[in-house]
Amino acid sequence: MFLSRRCSPLTAAASLAGLILLIWLFFTSQGQVRSGEARRRIWANLHKQHSLRSVVKKGPVSHFHLLVPASSSNENLCRLLFSAVVLNYPPPILVNWGATETDNVFAMHMGKIGKVLAYLEHFSKEQEDDLVLMVDGYDIWFQLPPEVLIKRYHEVIDAQNDRIKSAFAPKVIKDNDLRQTILFGPDKVCWPDEPGGRPACWAVPQSTLPKYAFGPYDDTDVASAKQVPYQARPRWLNSGSIMGPVKDVRPLFEAVAARVRDHYHGDSDQYYFATLWGFQEYARLQYASNATIPTDVTQPDLEKEVGNSPKIEFHVSLDYESSIFQPVGYYDPYLTWVRYDGSIQAGRPNYSPIPHLDVFELEGDIKVARPPLAAMEPLGEHRLNDLDKAKFNNTDNTRLKRWPEIPLFTNIITKHVPPLLHFMMEKPYRIKWWDRMWYAPFARELFLASATAVGIPIFTKPLNGRMFANADVPVIEHEAESTQGRRDGAWSDKGEWLPWNILCEAHDEYVFGADQGPAVHNHD
Repeated sequence: MFLSRRCSPLTAAASLAGLILLIWLFFTSQGQVRSGEARRRIWANLHKQHSLRSVVKKGPVSHFHLLVPASSSNENLCRLLFSAVVLNYPPPILVNWGATETDNVFAMHMGKIGKVLAYLEHFSKEQEDDLVLMVDGYDIWFQLPPEVLIKRYHEVIDAQNDRIKSAFAPKVIKDNDLRQTILFGPDKVCWPDEPGGRPACWAVPQSTLPKYAFGPYDDTDVASAKQVPYQARPRWLNSGSIMGPVKDVRPLFEAVAARVRDHYHGDSDQYYFATLWGFQEYARLQYASNATIPTDVTQPDLEKEVGNSPKIEFHVSLDYESSIFQPVGYYDPYLTWVRYDGSIQAGRPNYSPIPHLDVFELEGDIKVARPPLAAMEPLGEHRLNDLDKAKFNNTDNTRLKRWPEIPLFTNIITKHVPPLLHFMMEKPYRIKWWDRMWYAPFARELFLASATAVGIPIFTKPLNGRMFANADVPVIEHEAESTQGRRDGAWSDKGEWLPWNILCEAHDEYVFGADQGPAVHNHD
């Protein structure tokens, strides 16, 4: 009766036949595939295909790619990979993988410029609107899922473009293609600096944070900010995290590579990225009617600096308020763990003043994000036992924790809970803080559940008219079947799948040290 009211007899018969065929295929596959792991793999692939079809129906799709410059594995890379797996980030592409290593950290950073550019050149015209996130491989952790990160990226970009509209006439904006699409992480000092000043230090905009946000010190010029970096507002570029669309990120890397070739100035990739951003902002000062240029600096000759390249506008800006990228260097007195259910976790530096709790409210995009332990919902073969449940919530063993109930790393000045932590300068915190991350106490079980959770969409509805889906495979030649339906690994920039047991088994104690549960390895 139901079918006859909804469709024609012919359509109903076809649907019924399709259903019978699907059931037959499933049960016959059970005789051919005997291991539970293989069955999960089949259903994971079916779920992935269904999820992607659902995404396509809702609008144009951009894929989200995670690029991680790393030549070899160590405990710090594995912590990054772990956080990417449990938070549903795409499998990283390890750029410059297998390269000869040296003791010169800056020289190793330089290697990422050419290798990242080589990878970006493989994107097709149809992938120009794909979104790329590139992060340093050995001092980054994720804290929040990609849906929060991508949503905030668009919010910051929109705010920065509004800033352009308020500073320049419409004709100037149109004629010079002034817009923001690429975000870098912020820094509280301009480094490296040089005599006479670099445009990357003095020509760049003031921070969007209010004056005296970090204390009663004047930080409006480079020299004064350098004297009190802990109290300075972030105003300068840090190259440890970069995010933007392929169509704009690739030309930026092309220009940086050309800059290294034609104007070599040591082995700091940050120097070259910041230099081009400084030229962009100096050019913008020429367009502004009320711009002022310091009298004690050397102004660049842009025609000489850019050479044969006519491009000076790269659409680069910063995440000034660390709503996405949170550096640690010079920020550590203002960072702590907050539980948004009315309590605050200890462990902050003694000299870190914490405002009253009533000024903290969990950001709305986190409240509606996929729950932190969603992969561990007690379903199927990942059902939790009572002991596990007790570890998550001592007062209620029937449910898993939600975002307000877990300690979240928080910037108490901006009151942002950042999706990403960057341990620039303060490397020892990578050891001190790992066990305080929200996922540390139940890392093993969460990792096991997340490793086979493929095909989970980033969004269930369009963002700015576009859907975003994880790029589960690289854009270069590869064998997708080599993942065996798992997410716990990474791709090399040569298209080779590197599973967890190859990359990180030797470093398990550093990743799972806070969780004394069973081993996580699966060598099937």
